[in-house]
Amino acid sequence: MMTSKTRITLTRRWILFPFKRMAAAAAGIALAGGAALAVAAPAGAATYTDTSLQANTPSGYSINPSAITGTVSGKVLTFAATGSETLAAPAISGGTGGDLTTAGSTSTAVTLTGSATTATSPYALTFKISSGTGSTDVETVTGITEVTGTPGPASAPGTITDAISTITTHNNNVTGAVDFGITGTTSALNSVTEGNLPSGLVSGNPLVPGTAIPGTYNGVTVAATDAAGSALSGHFGLKVNATQAVVHKSYGPGAISNFYSAKCLDTAYRWFNGGGLVQWTCGSSGGINQQFELVYSGSGYELQAIAPSGKPAGPWCVTTDKVTGDQLTLQTCATAGTTPPAGQEITKSGPYYKFTGTAQVINDPGYQTYNSAWVIGWPLVPGAANEKYTLP
Repeated sequence: MMTSKTRITLTRRWILFPFKRMAAAAAGIALAGGAALAVAAPAGAATYTDTSLQANTPSGYSINPSAITGTVSGKVLTFAATGSETLAAPAISGGTGGDLTTAGSTSTAVTLTGSATTATSPYALTFKISSGTGSTDVETVTGITEVTGTPGPASAPGTITDAISTITTHNNNVTGAVDFGITGTTSALNSVTEGNLPSGLVSGNPLVPGTAIPGTYNGVTVAATDAAGSALSGHFGLKVNATQAVVHKSYGPGAISNFYSAKCLDTAYRWFNGGGLVQWTCGSSGGINQQFELVYSGSGYELQAIAPSGKPAGPWCVTTDKVTGDQLTLQTCATAGTTPPAGQEITKSGPYYKFTGTAQVINDPGYQTYNSAWVIGWPLVPGAANEKYTLP
């Protein structure tokens, strides 16, 4: 039995060494031709980080409603909405000795109703008028009287005492955000809400950069309110400036097969540091030693072997010792979230797996097609089918 094992070992070395000379010669020819291959990490889904937003001046404002004149019928003074207008938040003040109330008011009519008393001082009434198109003003009516329960005067004109005239934008060159303001009112700005925003932006004041796709977006809506309850709405154009990022995706788990031999990368049950990798018929033993995953870890990719149940979980990384022609092995992967070291960091470009920081790719030495043939690290020979492997 010892003799048999020795012969097998010597046979593998006899196969490997002549291949090194043959592959070296082929590599020399390729280099002489001046060919170069750019190897990059697999491309993931494109995402963006916004650097700045730029808004033009809002326009297309909703029409501000006009003041309403009240009329008296019996013991009720009524301020009636017109068209699509709605009324809200009626409030009275003053009126010493009187008993006028707004209890009967609705969204279409604000009413002041008395009973039988007489006020010794006049009332003031305020309420909100909404246009139905996004604008709200505050109307104030002063000098309202009450005589034996009847409000007056018979015709009670009001005045718009709070209204937003315009919404302003300021493109902040420091933060890259858009700051909003209002004019035409002495009340403080209460809220700003944007609509029809591109995906990746969140309504607010300021409107801050997010993850929207760069471009110009027309028809973004804006609505502002002030502390007194006035509102105004319009629309504006928004330009998004951004830089593209890459979401690094993983591939697998699955088997990795060689283009020439059609054999699969296999751990040969060697789930320990230094366990040598071989090629074997794809699907052998249910493929439990042929499950690999190309994983982004920190700032580089690793080719990880997925251990079957009952074996040390690792994680295990396909590793080269950076010596040309040496068998690739499993080694414990670098700490998750850190840059893999040279010998473990690997990139996939087309059919090639290249170890970053080395000139090596994964190689089936000598175009072998038998089970248990070593898998080695070898300089890239463009076009060589024994260096081409599938994604897991």
